[in-house]
Amino acid sequence: MQVLIESGNEVLLKQHCQRPNHLAFFDIDMGGDEFGVFSAVMTEALHAVEHGMMEHFLEILFQHTLSKKGARQLDNLVKSFCRLPRQHALDGHP
Repeated sequence: MQVLIESGNEVLLKQHCQRPNHLAFFDIDMGGDEFGVFSAVMTEALHAVEHGMMEHFLEILFQHTLSKKGARQLDNLVKSFCRLPRQHALDGHP
């Protein structure tokens, strides 16, 4: 990632949800780990799903896996969820 940032490769950085900014963590010795800070700390799950995994999952699902018929069936299923009653129990809590 550091090489991408230093080279200014914004296309690849965008694919990894990164911006071309030098991070303070780049200057910390991570014990020779070739991936530096990016393998020294755990990925924060919310952002990994929101900014990466879900986008790739949907691309694979819709462009490489589902047939047109399967995509229609999935679309109809999601629409049926939207017609279900919404939860109103939270309105009764202070």
